[in-house]
Amino acid sequence: MSNDSESHSELLSRIEIVDVYSIEPHEEYIPEILEKLVHDIMVSKVLKDPILADVNRGFVIDGTHRLLALRKLNIRYIPVLNLDYLKEKILLGRWFRGFNNPDVLKIIEKNFDVRQINKFDIGYIDKLSLSIIYNKCIYEIPLGEWYVSLKNIDRLLKSFRPDFIADSLIHEKIDEYISIICYRKISRNEILNIFNRGFKFSYKTTRHIPSYRILGINMPIKYLMEDKDRCYSYLRGFKLRNVGRGVYIDNRYYEEEVYIAFK
Repeated sequence: MSNDSESHSELLSRIEIVDVYSIEPHEEYIPEILEKLVHDIMVSKVLKDPILADVNRGFVIDGTHRLLALRKLNIRYIPVLNLDYLKEKILLGRWFRGFNNPDVLKIIEKNFDVRQINKFDIGYIDKLSLSIIYNKCIYEIPLGEWYVSLKNIDRLLKSFRPDFIADSLIHEKIDEYISIICYRKISRNEILNIFNRGFKFSYKTTRHIPSYRILGINMPIKYLMEDKDRCYSYLRGFKLRNVGRGVYIDNRYYEEEVYIAFK
């Protein structure tokens, strides 16, 4: 997002302070990540960055663990960069699961009806609801709804601790793993419809890339325990510095345009 199209003050004005129970995650959480985040917030006494959510739809786009951490700490409010999920420019990708344990395919075959695809074409995984790549062979896992099966597979293979691979990197990462669990392309409408039915996706199913993100507000949690006015007053003193796209910050890679808040 360019400075010409929207001023920094207008960008900051899109941060809303909402009740932690007014929005819901669309994915499950990873307990180890949640516990570490709870500890980090208790030590720092701030929430570093606003989460991404569609406030009107009550839908958390990105920030499940931060939301649940504040709930666990009995904090009342959370800062949200409010984005219209269906209208904003948000790319929706996937997180594939990479394993280097040779037993993964055996476990999948024991629990699911697996069918080998004769030809190896990496692009074919976009058409299969759920599949596993094993030693450069593609196997289809044709069982019910892909998101239910993925959730069951994640639980089955939890102890194997997979690496999560951005779908855009599958071509360069394929040689690094014995097995990779993949699933077809998904849409925002599909995700929202399933969310509205009350289903929570497995952790790291969706990979959302907004057009921009704001980092570094360092909102004191004592303000988030008081009232919204105090939080909004704190936000009014900020300016934004554009650090561009494709940047690493705190060991995380951001494809979107990143703005760092400062006073």
